[in-house]
Amino acid sequence: MFKMSRIQIAILAALSLSSVALGGPIARAAAQSSEVVQTSLPGAGGTLGEQLFHVEWTATPAPSGGSTLTGYVYNDYGQPAQNVELKITVVDSNGRPVESVIRPVRGLVPAEGRAYFSANVPASPAPYQVAVSGFEFLEFPGSK
Repeated sequence: MFKMSRIQIAILAALSLSSVALGGPIARAAAQSSEVVQTSLPGAGGTLGEQLFHVEWTATPAPSGGSTLTGYVYNDYGQPAQNVELKITVVDSNGRPVESVIRPVRGLVPAEGRAYFSANVPASPAPYQVAVSGFEFLEFPGSK
């Protein structure tokens, strides 16, 4: 794995406590606009994708009536990832899941780096839930 400094550990602890105070594993904003950056917390979820990646995104209205989510997928692991897929969940005004869509992240997500994504999704009255649902780590000959 990778080593974390005391500052990084303190930041993760503060984010975890903030997440509990906000009522869930995903920090949510009151309104969706291009100025609001929403983030999934690293290591906050139970799936492998949620433990090894985190996502920052903004949602803006699309001309088609849906929304466009743009942001970055962060690879917190020490191997580059390919074929990364995002599960974007549309929720109702009470925060309950209504439907989910899977959208690809184009290209490679570097080890301990990030990759940009843009995805058209159905409109949602509440903040979306976004998580990495699929990925493959690249393995290099001779590495273990």
